[in-house]
Amino acid sequence: MSAQPSPTNTNEMPHPYPRRVREQIKIMASAPDEDKLLFELSEKIRTRRSRPKPLGQLPFLGDLVFLPANLTRLVIDPYREDCNTKVIVGRKAKRPLELSGPAIIGGISSKSATPEEMAAVVLGAGLAGVAVRLKARQPAPDNTKVIRALSYPLEEGDLPCQADAIELIPDPRAEILSDDLQMTAEKIREQMDGIPVGISICQDNIARAIPAAIEAGLDFATLFCMENEHEENLWPDESGVPVIAMLTETMERVRALNGEEDIDLLYFGCIQCGADIAKVMALGATAPVIGQSALIAIRSAEQAEEMPQALDNYLKAVFQETAILARCCGKTDVNNLEFEDMRAFTIESARATGLPLVGKDQCFRI
Repeated sequence: MSAQPSPTNTNEMPHPYPRRVREQIKIMASAPDEDKLLFELSEKIRTRRSRPKPLGQLPFLGDLVFLPANLTRLVIDPYREDCNTKVIVGRKAKRPLELSGPAIIGGISSKSATPEEMAAVVLGAGLAGVAVRLKARQPAPDNTKVIRALSYPLEEGDLPCQADAIELIPDPRAEILSDDLQMTAEKIREQMDGIPVGISICQDNIARAIPAAIEAGLDFATLFCMENEHEENLWPDESGVPVIAMLTETMERVRALNGEEDIDLLYFGCIQCGADIAKVMALGATAPVIGQSALIAIRSAEQAEEMPQALDNYLKAVFQETAILARCCGKTDVNNLEFEDMRAFTIESARATGLPLVGKDQCFRI
């Protein structure tokens, strides 16, 4: 067995044994067969540990971890102080979109849900106080907040009568002119009483859409952060592969243009739980779009009339999980989660997000 090179930094004192070996050393003190345990220890030390994740595999949100507040700030006691979960999309709009929690329901098409299930999703979003992303003519009750997704450029008669925000969807390959985008946004705000106006962005048009959106004064951008294996489905959720590097790239472009306070980012990409929501918010998103997880929630109900309440219960649990993680980071508001609250477990996730690697505090972002 070749000798290991000595560390170049004399201040570092690496432990000679990994955790699992130290645990067996502790057991050895009370074990009757000491020779056998010593033999097993020497074998484990000689055995090269396999990499827990294959090289080149795409990073995902499970690769990220929050830092506890024990050493830097006090953990917030839930019995003494509340944690705010409300978020606002389009803060500078005349009529901003206020949500009870950091979530927007979307990505559920008529191919993946029955009309009864789609109606339950809309009603459940209204009960939970969050928004639902719908096409121009899809029905929704008055007490449900709706983001209408419209093709851009707009045609005559495209503007719906009921909407709390408008999201424009351009052709990913088409040129986006900031002047035309600004005129469209002003027209929408004038006719729709100043509601927020945003744009849908994918990997193909991120370099063109972000500068145009900021220059045109749009209120938000929805990031399609997934590799789509099924081209016929514009908004897949669980079937896609999340690309969290796109959120990091977008934030870098927004900061380079000094537009961080001007535009909100909505993240769409395989959100499954409150921990995922907390992570994308710490990376810079205002709120995520939740798709298949919401559909699974309503399908857990035994009766059709219980479906909206099932979604409401699921979202409350998800928001509570997000609040728990914010409290663990010493925050009383989920909107205060920040980049410095996290670390990356793998080099791939550190490179994709710019987060320091666990145990090294080394940045691998290219």
